[in-house]
Amino acid sequence: MLFVWCLAILSTGQRSTLNCERSKNICELERAGLWWSKTQQFSLKTLRGAYIQVDGTGDNTAERVALLTLQGEIPITYMSYSPGLQRETSSKINFFVKNLEQESLRVYEDDRWISVLLFIVTGILFSIMVFLFGARIANIWMG
Repeated sequence: MLFVWCLAILSTGQRSTLNCERSKNICELERAGLWWSKTQQFSLKTLRGAYIQVDGTGDNTAERVALLTLQGEIPITYMSYSPGLQRETSSKINFFVKNLEQESLRVYEDDRWISVLLFIVTGILFSIMVFLFGARIANIWMG
């Protein structure tokens, strides 16, 4: 059970890089986790802008940035509880789409460190529980 929990934690973070070049009329979106990577290219002419998708209510809301293209929506970030960064990313993309003078756009977000931090905290908590409660708790967590 602990192994599955740790894998789930390590799988949650993501790095997103969006590069657009007006002269080449192309955008490339690369998303990567700790164990995977996916690259997607699309024509700059299909990009219409970006917006923030919101999940949850009240103080428990998470946001992510999604691109609007002629083919549909493309989420470029994971859900995040730091709305300022998401709004800044969305604004940069929308400014680039409207400002034809701007030759290129590079947007980069990396929240994989959160996964590593959660993994470390889980390990520390598990170690404390084993120290305090002995082998009984280790047997419960190990399944």
